[in-house]
Amino acid sequence: QDAVRDVHVKGLMYKIIEENLEEYIQSGEETYAVLQKLVSYGKKLFLITNSPFSFVNKGMLHMVGEDWRELFDVIIVQAEKPAFFTDSAKPFRRLDDSGCLQWDKIDKLEKGEIYQQGNLYEFLRLTGWVGTSVLYFGDHIYSDLADLTLRHGWRTGAIVPELEGEIHIINGQEYTDALTWLQSLTGLLERMQMYRGQEAQVILTKWMEEREELR
Repeated sequence: QDAVRDVHVKGLMYKIIEENLEEYIQSGEETYAVLQKLVSYGKKLFLITNSPFSFVNKGMLHMVGEDWRELFDVIIVQAEKPAFFTDSAKPFRRLDDSGCLQWDKIDKLEKGEIYQQGNLYEFLRLTGWVGTSVLYFGDHIYSDLADLTLRHGWRTGAIVPELEGEIHIINGQEYTDALTWLQSLTGLLERMQMYRGQEAQVILTKWMEEREELR
């Protein structure tokens, strides 16, 4: 945990990735297509990230293209999540085109601008995006998603690449067939409990062994 924190705080991770974008970040034709489709349907998009703008910009230019900022209605960097979701004291600050932090008071969040820090309560007040009208995707189930659902009623989606293989298996025909047969075996075993004969016990034993193999 300490090592991961140090890599983020000292900026080593950002530096290495920026120098090797092709190796660490996939180009995002599909990502761009999804974002563009959402925009065409009139959806409002926002980005809240703990990463600094220089890193976000390079990554998004690589993934999405030159016009990536035009796709988002609100862009917030160095948000300091998960504190962003619970701390109501930190105000939003705007970054100018040179990356310098401006200290003027933020009365509204404007499209195309880059904001730093802030907090969720101010975000809700300035945007009016509340409750189930919001769908938020995060990659940390507890710090990104749980509180937003429980406290603010947002709908949430988790991005967990490690589950991709498992989901692929679950959606496969082989898994579906095995699950169907497993459920059938369980039902047969329950109904066969009333039979005490030797032949019935032999069948029960075979079915139980087969059920264990399927599990």
